[in-house]
Amino acid sequence: MKFEDERAIYQILLCTVKQALGKFNIVPSIDFETDNSIQIPVLRKDTKINMPHVSIDAGYNPFNSNANSRKHSNLQHWESLYDDFENENRKPDIFSMEDDPLPAVAASTHFQLKGKYILTSVKSGLMLIDQKRAHERILFEQYLVQMQNRSSASQQSLFPETVELSPDEMSLWLELKDDFAALGFDIRILDELTVNVYGSPGDTNNKNPAVMFRSLLDDFRHMETDLLKNRSERLAAAMAQESAIRYNQSLSGEEMAHIAEKLFACEMPNYSPTGKPVIHILKMEDIDNFF
Repeated sequence: MKFEDERAIYQILLCTVKQALGKFNIVPSIDFETDNSIQIPVLRKDTKINMPHVSIDAGYNPFNSNANSRKHSNLQHWESLYDDFENENRKPDIFSMEDDPLPAVAASTHFQLKGKYILTSVKSGLMLIDQKRAHERILFEQYLVQMQNRSSASQQSLFPETVELSPDEMSLWLELKDDFAALGFDIRILDELTVNVYGSPGDTNNKNPAVMFRSLLDDFRHMETDLLKNRSERLAAAMAQESAIRYNQSLSGEEMAHIAEKLFACEMPNYSPTGKPVIHILKMEDIDNFF
């Protein structure tokens, strides 16, 4: 199709396209004042069109080893490309005698002693925290709140586990079944002395639900303390003992800091649910007397 004034039509289309692109931010900023825009030449009748030319190396032979060696010469010793990467990820040598060695141990405010105590510096000296008793205190208060609010989540088992009870154990469970349900246990009577455990609390570190249920009954029966006012507190204390971290369990710096933070948010951080001490502070003057 031919137009009488092709140049005028071209300029109108060019301005229209520029305005549309600039309006919708399809391309970076367009300067409408510049004169250095790309100009598309107008095709004339006498314009000579050249076919595209492709260069071919007629002498190339893929089976010629000399030619291949020239082409792939830059790939020799490619393994050296990974030297810097390996050096970046290599752990520093803590025994190096360089002038400016990297620190061997990252700075931390909490340290673990013999897999039993958490040590941290305080204003008056050195604080020692019994990690298991501290975790028991944290869980105890958490379970009490869940039992009061009936907000504990239950983790359902794929197949229920059957537990046979003695007459005394069955009588005790019937007395505590509402409290067990408030903790997240889903236990149903099968017959006179047998129950099925369908679910257990979700934060029990994947412990066997049937084993934990029987252990809780046993701990509840043998717990001797006058600090716990009612059966709910005694059951929460027994549950905390079963679920708390054990001695000789290695803890990271973040885990130790988390336990310390949660402990001091408790109402009674100094004692475990059964009244055993959780915290001891070694005063600076006592430490100084050692020296």
